[in-house]
Formats: sequence, C-alpha cells, structure tokens
Amino acid sequence: MRIHLQDAVVDAISVEPTGVPQNGVRPIGRVSGPEEALPIIFTLDAIGWTELLYTANGVRDRKASDWDDVGFNYPSDISEPDEEPFDGVEVHNPIFEVIVSEKAFDRLMARFFRVLVIGAGAARDPVITTDWWPSFLTIVKDLEKRGGS
Repeated sequence: MRIHLQDAVVDAISVEPTGVPQNGVRPIGRVSGPEEALPIIFTLDAIGWTELLYTANGVRDRKASDWDDVGFNYPSDISEPDEEPFDGVEVHNPIFEVIVSEKAFDRLMARFFRVLVIGAGAARDPVITTDWWPSFLTIVKDLEKRGGS
C-alpha cells in the first residue's frame, strides 16, 4: 500500500552535516524529521558515496534510481501493465513505500545533496577528490536552479 505524504512533511525533514569523515563509505549528513517522514529518512540514510552520483542523476533526469531494494521511481518509470500508476515520486525501501510531490522531492534532494557537499568539504572527505565529484557538483547546482533550493 502506498502512503501519500504532504509537502509539509517532506519539507520538515532536516539534513545537517555531521562534519565527521566516513572513510569514503557513508555520506556525512544526518537526516531527521517527523515520524511520518521515516520512510524517506530510511531511504536517504541508505545512500552511500558509491550511489550518490547515480542517485543525483536520477533526481536531475527524473528517472528511477534503485539500489539494494531502496530508491525512488517516477511515473515514467512504470513498465509493467499491472503496476499502479501514481503522480509524484515513489520513494521506497524494503519496509515502506510512499508518494511525494515532485516539487517537494526536488527541494528535499537539493537540500540533502547541498549538505553532503558542505559536509564533505568541511571534513575534507576523500570523496571530494574523486573523478565524479565535479559532475555531482554540477547536478547539485542544476537541482538548485530548478527550484529545489
């Protein structure tokens, strides 16, 4: 069963840099929010540095991004005739499946990615020296221009 979350719930999700290097494995951000937002919080907590560029590309291009049974889908990603159509973005993990508006999702992901950029820089995380980091920074700027900041 899909649960629809109001924009206000998504907008209440807080993302803060931890300032603690995570040895190139986990992004350095802390995600918290109201209980209704736990499905999204769990999904964001599952994003590691290795999934970050893939995830950011998915948000920018409004295409599915899935890893280890966690991720998000857009209506255009429906490929099976028996899949239930939806408006917005479906955020899922093995426990939850919620639908949020595209605008609220864009705002959240722009905040999430910006905090990771700030946190990685402040902590001098080795991720900022990877060959894909400049591409990630460009995507973050694109999302912020789209209205997600």
